[in-house]
Amino acid sequence: MSRSLEEKIRLVESYLRYLTEPDPQDETWDEFHELAVSDPRGAWEILLEVSRRCGDDDLAMLGAGAVQHLLFLHPGLAPEFEAQVRADDRFLKAFQYVAMTGVPLAVQQRLNAALADRGVDPKFLVEYDEEIE
Repeated sequence: MSRSLEEKIRLVESYLRYLTEPDPQDETWDEFHELAVSDPRGAWEILLEVSRRCGDDDLAMLGAGAVQHLLFLHPGLAPEFEAQVRADDRFLKAFQYVAMTGVPLAVQQRLNAALADRGVDPKFLVEYDEEIE
């Protein structure tokens, strides 16, 4: 289900607040998850906007949270992730906190190649060679 522009703007604002003021009662994560499941492209748009607008100190939480979650749910978005890693310093910084456990090995290798091309220290390029059911 696609969300309206107003709903997307509200979710971006809510996620920015969630990054700076985590609240266990906040439903932002649940809303993002629902969007990621039902409308991966919409979730991708939200991620990009949040990564552009959040504070530098919040990029790690964004990467280890929503970015990682969307990649895990939709490894078919690898070309978009790769392009963003290659072109956007802020997204690159967030993506360095993504653990790619459960992501197909070929996708991990593709994204790690993009990270290596951007100069990320090879010791941080971890690959998980595991069977995914």
